[in-house]
Amino acid sequence: MNLKKQTLDELYDTRTLMASTIWELELREEKKEIREKSNLCKLQIQLAILKLENAKLKNIKDNLISNEKQLKETTKKLKKTKENLDNIADVINSVAGFISVVGKIVVDIALPDL
Repeated sequence: MNLKKQTLDELYDTRTLMASTIWELELREEKKEIREKSNLCKLQIQLAILKLENAKLKNIKDNLISNEKQLKETTKKLKKTKENLDNIADVINSVAGFISVVGKIVVDIALPDL
């Protein structure tokens, strides 16, 4: 499986999780700042999906290659933290880390710092 597809698959899975009823129920228990960060991450995920889906592989190939290790590491961490929704803040931080790497691949995403 190629890296672009793997990245998109993780973005799709994360978007689905963060749109779920379970996520929303867990998020209600969190502080306002965590809820706001979650909402920002949702927007960034959607933007990253749109940009990555429309990116021509030839235009992002070098960025994919140079960020491959970091992308795989943040993907692995994100998958692990998504297994346990008891700590939403950890999941959101993992999402933010993953999105920051995706932002390096599709540089015109211009994601704000979290």
